[in-house]
Amino acid sequence: EEEEEEEELQKVKLAKSRRLYELAMRDSGEFSAPAISKGVNYAELLYKSSVVKSVRLATKLFEDSKRIFGTDHWVTDRAEEVYEMTSRCCVSVGHPDRGLVEFDVVGWDKDEDCYALIPPESADDEEHPSHDLYKELIGKAVYTPRRHCILSKVVPVIVFGLPPGPLYHYNNKIGETKTFGMSEDSTEPNFISCYTIQFEDEDLEDCEVPPGCVLVLPKLPPEMPDTKGDSVDKAPASS
Repeated sequence: EEEEEEEELQKVKLAKSRRLYELAMRDSGEFSAPAISKGVNYAELLYKSSVVKSVRLATKLFEDSKRIFGTDHWVTDRAEEVYEMTSRCCVSVGHPDRGLVEFDVVGWDKDEDCYALIPPESADDEEHPSHDLYKELIGKAVYTPRRHCILSKVVPVIVFGLPPGPLYHYNNKIGETKTFGMSEDSTEPNFISCYTIQFEDEDLEDCEVPPGCVLVLPKLPPEMPDTKGDSVDKAPASS
């Protein structure tokens, strides 16, 4: 019941924030400081219900603010803060002594099918339980096989490699991870059986997708990235 109340409260806050953004655009213009500021607030709240939409809006507003007001303006500072928060892609990697350790995805090596990972910003905190592990990796990228990474947080993804069948039309669709399933029978190295994806296209229903067919998007493309190469393993469709 508390969860439902929180969800309703979030919807009310989101609707109010969106309305304030729309009014600011109407009264001051789309590229005015008040409009961009209200838009940034809306993008921040939107993150809780749609990461992809939040990232797209935060990216646009940050770019607009830099172009119009420059990098030293308070509106740009605020836009950058929300852009960095929304665009962070976090995954977890199993460590023999520490369990799951979080990293940020900054790229994907298609030929090796590995994510380029860096320590999160929190790694600078000496009180962080994995600070000593991260300390050795500051300023470096660690390349980790894609299918060894667990998408334990909500991150933007694209679906690819699904063979002809009931899920085939989900290929090349962008969305975000909502939950994941685990199974001892899974052939994946981390026992993930599927990810439930909420798609950017609201006409598409949420779908359980095999982990081998899910690729993290650290940068949302205006066009679909090329995921048709032979270097990425094609996972079987889920049953």
